[in-house]
Amino acid sequence: MTWFTKYSDGNSPAIIQAEDGDHYSTYPTVANNNYVALPLTDDESLKEENNGKKQTGPADYRYLPGNDPPGVKSPMVMSNEFAPELELPTVHIDNLTAAFNAVNYLHELGHQRIGCIAGPEDMPLCHYRLQGYVQALRRSGITVDPHYIARGNFTFEAGANALEQLLSQPVPPTAVFCHSDVMALGALSLAKRRGLKVPDDLSIVGFDNIALSEFCDPPLTTVSQPRFDIGREGMLLLLEQMQGHNVNSGSRLLDCELIVRGSTQKIRR
Repeated sequence: MTWFTKYSDGNSPAIIQAEDGDHYSTYPTVANNNYVALPLTDDESLKEENNGKKQTGPADYRYLPGNDPPGVKSPMVMSNEFAPELELPTVHIDNLTAAFNAVNYLHELGHQRIGCIAGPEDMPLCHYRLQGYVQALRRSGITVDPHYIARGNFTFEAGANALEQLLSQPVPPTAVFCHSDVMALGALSLAKRRGLKVPDDLSIVGFDNIALSEFCDPPLTTVSQPRFDIGREGMLLLLEQMQGHNVNSGSRLLDCELIVRGSTQKIRR
């Protein structure tokens, strides 16, 4: 996640941003309005000094909805994540449909045994991406096998470990849909170490279209998110609130696109 806040003693506006790929392009807008961006994680070591003043650390959740002082409502926007219970203006993609389309593409290539390397269970976007995977299989008449679903924490190592788990099945999948490009790259590396050829022996699809996805070997088929637009729209919504305008809560859905590259192909009969 990324958290945007202002150095002041007053109320700090914020963008809560789930980040599972490249940084989102809120930074030009933020910089032009005298704001700074901090990654919102549990790592206390990321706390910084600025002009002699201690910066509120990433693990400080005082400004989340419900934690405002009485009678005060801090301007806040959520981007790249959807949590309706927070009742915040939100900018994101339709993760369920994006995942559905990616898995359906693998089915159109002839794959019947399609695995999934999912992200953390407690992240809403992972829930929607997993639902898209499940719905695509069911729409294609494929039984959902829980043994074909492995979870990771969006790291390279987690992707490799998850694919190791999937390949250990008596009948392993011929294609894998990953919830992030980083995990897909980890899976790609593991496949090569196991002597598998991608995409001849295993097709892999990622999610995010990070910069490295275009330059790995083979280049990664992936879901491309409009990162710049997500960041820009989120920051514009925040600035509207700061200027005293009423901004309705709810979703602002942006389009995404499946980028087909060299890590997928029709299954060999």
